Amino acid sequence: MQDDIQLIEECKQRSNSAFEKCYNKYAQKMKGVAYRYLGDHAKAEDVLHDSFVKVYEKINTLKDNTLFEGWLRRIVVNQALDLLKSEKKLKEIEHAGQLNQDDESSNSEGYGTISSKQLSDALASLPMGYKTIFNLHVVDGFQHKEIAERLGISEGTSKSQLAKAKLFLKKKLEKPVQINEE
Repeated sequence: MQDDIQLIEECKQRSNSAFEKCYNKYAQKMKGVAYRYLGDHAKAEDVLHDSFVKVYEKINTLKDNTLFEGWLRRIVVNQALDLLKSEKKLKEIEHAGQLNQDDESSNSEGYGTISSKQLSDALASLPMGYKTIFNLHVVDGFQHKEIAERLGISEGTSKSQLAKAKLFLKKKLEKPVQINEE
């Protein structure tokens, strides 16, 4: 931890070698954060690059060096959201594929064990709007008010999209009950 604090301090002093170490330490993790939002490795790489440029420019605004990783994560998330907005992908939040009301009555029994691959595939298959809200709230811990402000939607829309994302995942991961007939 002390080494990290010192590394960030050296970055604030514009040490190129410290900044390179910082990049090497956090790049893979932050690329994963960007990929969760974008679903595209090349775009995640671009967001990672843009995020570190912003970090280089703004590092002196970070008051507490122990908060660097969270600060960096927030920059990456914001850069990813900006890219989605520029590509008009976030329009899906308001018009995400509506689930049939009949689909909402489902049997909650019959869940089997799911693999991490099944979960990962289910998360990847979420429509962009659902995925964005799910990532912001569940994975990155943003409150609905913050999400609403950041995306220019109402808190109710954020809550609704999260509920629909959860229902979508539930349906995607449901397994029929196996009955052995002898």
